[in-house]
Amino acid sequence: MTETEPFERAVATYTTQITPTAQLLAAVTRAAGLVYHDADPNELFRSLLDDLLTLSGSEYGYIGEVLFDDAGAPYLQTRAITDISWDQDTRNLYEEHVVRGEGLQFRNLDTLFGWGLLEGGRVVIANDLANDPRSSGRPGGHPPLDAYLALPVLRGSQLVGQIAVSNRAGGYDGEVVAFLEPFTVAVGNLIDGYRAHRERRSAEAERARSESRLAAITSHLTDIITLLGRDGSWISSSPGGTRLLGYTPGIDPPTGVFSLLHPDDVELAGLSLQEIIEGRRGPDEPVDLRVRAADGSYRILETVGDNLLDDPVIAAILLTSRDVTARRQAERVLRERTGEMNALLGSLQTGVLFVDADLRIVFANEPFCDMFRYECSPDELVGMSSTDIRAHAEQVVLDGEGFRRGVESAYAGKVRRVGDLLRMTDGRTLERDYTPVRRERREEPRMKGTELKNAHLWIYRDVTQRSLLDEQRQTILEREQALRRSTQEQNRSLLEIDELKSQFVATVSHELRTPLASIVGFAELLLDDRAGFRPDQQEFLEIVFRNSQRLLELVEDLLLISRLESGAHGIDPRPTVLADLVGEVVNTFRPEAASKRVHVAVELSGAPGSAMIDRSRFDQVIRNLVSNALKFTDEGGRITVSTERLAGSWVIRVADTGIGIPAEDIDRLFDRFFRGSNTRLRQYPGSGLGLAIARGIVELHGGSIGVAANEGGTVFTVELPDRESASGPLPPAPARVP
Repeated sequence: MTETEPFERAVATYTTQITPTAQLLAAVTRAAGLVYHDADPNELFRSLLDDLLTLSGSEYGYIGEVLFDDAGAPYLQTRAITDISWDQDTRNLYEEHVVRGEGLQFRNLDTLFGWGLLEGGRVVIANDLANDPRSSGRPGGHPPLDAYLALPVLRGSQLVGQIAVSNRAGGYDGEVVAFLEPFTVAVGNLIDGYRAHRERRSAEAERARSESRLAAITSHLTDIITLLGRDGSWISSSPGGTRLLGYTPGIDPPTGVFSLLHPDDVELAGLSLQEIIEGRRGPDEPVDLRVRAADGSYRILETVGDNLLDDPVIAAILLTSRDVTARRQAERVLRERTGEMNALLGSLQTGVLFVDADLRIVFANEPFCDMFRYECSPDELVGMSSTDIRAHAEQVVLDGEGFRRGVESAYAGKVRRVGDLLRMTDGRTLERDYTPVRRERREEPRMKGTELKNAHLWIYRDVTQRSLLDEQRQTILEREQALRRSTQEQNRSLLEIDELKSQFVATVSHELRTPLASIVGFAELLLDDRAGFRPDQQEFLEIVFRNSQRLLELVEDLLLISRLESGAHGIDPRPTVLADLVGEVVNTFRPEAASKRVHVAVELSGAPGSAMIDRSRFDQVIRNLVSNALKFTDEGGRITVSTERLAGSWVIRVADTGIGIPAEDIDRLFDRFFRGSNTRLRQYPGSGLGLAIARGIVELHGGSIGVAANEGGTVFTVELPDRESASGPLPPAPARVP
């Protein structure tokens, strides 16, 4: 078992049990922890790759370090990559370079990954790889990739690595990039740690070689050996030490060994030497001294001393030094990275509280303190018992008793809880997750020396706005559903009323038709025999005849509009010369037009052929349009009636210079019983049925009728399909809601 395996298992268990944000936090925390441990870096990167695939919901991925060749061109050295081998050759390649080697190298920049290395690192999002011009360079037989995301890993402005994932359901977008940003920071820290690790290993290898050489001279020491006199003079030094510093073996600086020390370390070296001579500093108390090498650079030597002045054989102070330059630099880098990671965890908007097995606080961040209104800083909470701070939390939670029971139940049961809602006394709403984290004992425990065996992780999120929006959304939904039900009920009622109204109109019209026809007939008979009536009686009889005839026409119109709307009315289309029909109808209105001094112009098409129409019904359409034009055109006005044969249709237009139609009335002009607002003001007679009947008849013929403004007046346009040579019945008229 490696040193990091227990911690990795614990964090892996924790990662699979919490929300994506908490999983991200766990992955970042894992990366921060792994930087400290002297484990195989490749194993660490493979563990982080698993986190990356889980966080992004992807099938494939890799984590790579960006290196540069002698020409300064970047290339990618994978530190962890999923197995995408697809044949024997690629399986051999994967086994050789990934399983047993240092990873794969990708140097071809004419690819998606290479595109991301250019210009110091770019984000690459490709959700249609089959048509993406950047996806060139993929060899034949490669497993299918349908989406790809690559993110640069930066340390400051320097590109140090790249992470990439592929095959995520739904592809990738800016939200995924923003979500993974803390993870890329963690990977950058680990790459820096890995580089420090390589330097340290390199330095340690060099030191081992030096120690091996020194072992040939002395059998009981492996470090740099230096013998000093009581006054600090340089008696001798092992060849390994002189070679490390680059000097010729046996060199003895004229001004003594102190002349090779960094000026700031001279005083420390003198005090340490005096303490060794006086026996106040033993061989287990090292001191770091910076020693100048032959090239002018300084190496850090961890040095311990042993007073052997009284030894008759040695009679000197024995200094044993170890070059720790790389390690100290690595430790410094790790300290800096640790500070950055702590700052990152502290900057998260999510409140984090980590409690150990003894219920003492190990870690808390600023958002946690803010959410529960603690006046102390997160650092002041570390080391305190969580039960001590719970009393304050119970005061700011609306259900303090329920909050206490929930916490105690979590500690006792150690069962993950997700999405608990806490109502705060100030009106806020917090969402809480609890996850037990099990870790094994470590020889070098972190977090202020606390053992995190059976620890507890609490995650808090302020969801006040989301909660309010959910409540508002639910209220709006309920209102919308109630309104929809009310509207549907009203629509059903209106449809029933309209149907009853239509039935009533049809019934009443039918019942009125017979008596009115009798009245008209008898009145006409009486008018034919005027001899027996006085002049005033004849006038009364004519009034009865005219009004009863108007009533009968109105009843006929009502019956016709009812049949048209119900679909019970049929037509008998026959070939008809449209120009002849229009001319005949217009001629019947010329006497009336002459009496009103209205000029009527007819522009009939000379195109050959006939229209397939029901002559009697279409006669009614033309009469209604011409009658309306004459009715609403004042003295001196003009009416133009025209016919035209276009490609595939016949067109009839009736234009006038009358009173026009208000724009707000256009949409309702063809509704039954509707009359324009300007006709009501000027008291023009009419029932409002003529245009509705005209539309119904035109639609029965498969045509359309429309109206538009015309130089202060109105123009009606009827368009009919040209079916002169067509066979079979006309298509049914489109259904309309009355």
